[in-house]
Amino acid sequence: MIRLAAAGDWWIDFGDGLRLRVRRASTGDLAAARLAAAMAADNHCDPPAREGAAAEMWAVALGQRLILDWEGVLGPDDEPAPADAANVAELLSYPDIAERFLDEIAAPWPGLPPAPALRLAATG
Repeated sequence: MIRLAAAGDWWIDFGDGLRLRVRRASTGDLAAARLAAAMAADNHCDPPAREGAAAEMWAVALGQRLILDWEGVLGPDDEPAPADAANVAELLSYPDIAERFLDEIAAPWPGLPPAPALRLAATG
């Protein structure tokens, strides 16, 4: 069972004072991020560079759409940095942060009941 109209946002707590306030990804968000990743990958000739660019752009494109606010991110002047597109791209250039962000975005939506267990039929 799934409950529709689950709205709102939540915080991802990274520890050490870093928190990201994010919203749920829509199908449109995922499609736009996929397109941005493919376009970034097209600029590279060799396959490893293409894969790396696509992975980084996937995280950045999703982050620019889904990160609403943050805490614990300072700019070069040691003042809180705004959660704008350029700063989101810079934050998600850190592989550990990008990986955790993607893991949290892909996790089951907070507040939804767990999915029913899958039962396979016995064959005989």
